[in-house]
Amino acid sequence: MRALVFDLSLAKYLVAKAIGPRARRLHRGPGTCFELRDVDVPERPHDDWVTLRPKLTGMCGSDLGAIFFKMSPAMSAVSLSAGEAAVFGHEILAEVVEVGPDAKGRVKEGDRVVVDPVLACDVRGEEPCPRCAVGEYATCERVGTARPKGVMLGACVKYPGGFSERMVAHRSQLFVVPKEIPAHAAVLTEPLAVTLHAVLRHPPKPGEKVLVLGGGM
Repeated sequence: MRALVFDLSLAKYLVAKAIGPRARRLHRGPGTCFELRDVDVPERPHDDWVTLRPKLTGMCGSDLGAIFFKMSPAMSAVSLSAGEAAVFGHEILAEVVEVGPDAKGRVKEGDRVVVDPVLACDVRGEEPCPRCAVGEYATCERVGTARPKGVMLGACVKYPGGFSERMVAHRSQLFVVPKEIPAHAAVLTEPLAVTLHAVLRHPPKPGEKVLVLGGGM
């Protein structure tokens, strides 16, 4: 299948850091760390996973930060080491293509779904760590140590994100999109959920001033 791959090469990184501000093409396209290429179609690792066909995928600021080397490679969107590659894209609207036997009832073939991309304990098939046990799976303690390496779909060496023709996801990561919601709005679900989570956890009182950091999508 075709996919947009971020392949962290130390040599390409150094060249792009040195000349990139004057030649933006050193950051994307053939011969760079971010290019369109053929990759293997991912397989469902377990029976509670689902195969998806991405329909729309948002370009997150963390994706751009990695592509244009605005952050250290060690702290990039994929936490990759030199020589490792990942298919980006974690703000995903997709169509269900194939449902594993243990995922039936959650979704069905043909459903439009949005994806919670975090690779927490439940997704990995592990017993909950202390953070996941209290529902704070976005700060799962296994993210930095467990295999496959990666924080989330679209930031993982093994599991591709939405900048691809096919991807896989765990049943717990999928949420069916009502027919009334148009695709261009549904694809914003993940960044909207992040924002709402922060506000609902610490709602401002009437009349209080708030500071908004980052424009996001």
